[in-house]
Amino acid sequence: MLNLHKLQILHYLQYMIYKWREFNGQHQEYGINLNSENLVAYEVNSVSLNLQLNEIASPFVTSFSMLNIFKFNDGILKAFLDSKGLVDKLDDFRILGCAMQEKFSNSFNELLGQSGEDFSNHRRDYESLLDFLEVYLKSKDRSDYKGILFKNKSGDNLSLQNFFIVDDVYNAIMDNLGVNEMNFAKRKLEILEKTNPYNLKKNSERFKSEIINLLFNYFKDFTISGDESLRCTGAFLHIFSIPTKQNIEYVQLYTNIRVLLDFIDIKYLRHYISRPKNYHT
Repeated sequence: MLNLHKLQILHYLQYMIYKWREFNGQHQEYGINLNSENLVAYEVNSVSLNLQLNEIASPFVTSFSMLNIFKFNDGILKAFLDSKGLVDKLDDFRILGCAMQEKFSNSFNELLGQSGEDFSNHRRDYESLLDFLEVYLKSKDRSDYKGILFKNKSGDNLSLQNFFIVDDVYNAIMDNLGVNEMNFAKRKLEILEKTNPYNLKKNSERFKSEIINLLFNYFKDFTISGDESLRCTGAFLHIFSIPTKQNIEYVQLYTNIRVLLDFIDIKYLRHYISRPKNYHT
């Protein structure tokens, strides 16, 4: 019978093996495939592609000593890289792809909870509050502001209607924020700079935007056109079960590399290259 120490070691070693994750659709999200008959294992070593892609892979390299990948996907990866004269980088791209899959799937399956929701709404709600306070500060007749409503989860609401109390509440908020008519514009910028600008629900899209741009720039050196580089980017993501489009139920793969490349919707992927970087906020 194994003692506790040996069990802890086995648990640690098991954690060091990256389990292949399969995209199961928008509603089922990602699942870990444990069917060893369909999987092949490889050692995880440092990646040597370029500075940016190496950085993407670095956390994965320090966390895992082995990785599992579907034999089917691994065969397509080899054929794909061979068609682009990059088969000598097979080990690097295998590790990079699993690193991207892990990070994207973690973000995709992320459960935010109420604190996460509030964190995502942090900047938006501050902007709304400050816009409202700015109008209140400049208002000649504050008696137009008839009341304030406080709400809680249990449905017990408190409505303040007295003008003097309402004014006291507004002034207390402004005093706490340190805003007045003279410094409002400056303080507004200072306050918003300290808020979270990101919508956490779009973490996976934010990461996908980053990796699409990095892969696109890498493949440009090995392809005849920007369109072909986009096709290579999309094909690589599909091989590692990362959807290139939102709201799909499965990631399509073809063993014929030309068919796989032609299947990629480059017009859709081009939006990730051209869209403003703050689209995900």
